[in-house]
Amino acid sequence: MTTFKKDVTYTDEVTYELRDKCVAVSLLTHDAPKAIDRLYKYKSRKAMTSGTLTEVPDQSVFIQYLHKRLVENDQKFLASEFLFRSFKEAVLYNSNTNPQYGTIQGAGDEGGDFIFVKR
Repeated sequence: MTTFKKDVTYTDEVTYELRDKCVAVSLLTHDAPKAIDRLYKYKSRKAMTSGTLTEVPDQSVFIQYLHKRLVENDQKFLASEFLFRSFKEAVLYNSNTNPQYGTIQGAGDEGGDFIFVKR
């Protein structure tokens, strides 16, 4: 049986705005770099996971490094693929898990990426 933690508390304050593309089209058009605009323009159906088909520990090294990178980030716009690559090696070296990032097959991905917007 799989159990999930319901309450996770972080003491550092980092705010990222997550919006559906339909609502946020104008969000990026004025001040985002061209590369970010291009990634944002197309539908994205990506998955970022802490491991493969094996059980992962409750104290997730993956979540620790994901959170650390978001806190340390100084860019206004951050593509999810870039974020993942920034901490994947650290997770591999400090845990027995093999984090994964990729396109969800058959879900309508058009080559875009999820963009985190720091507020």
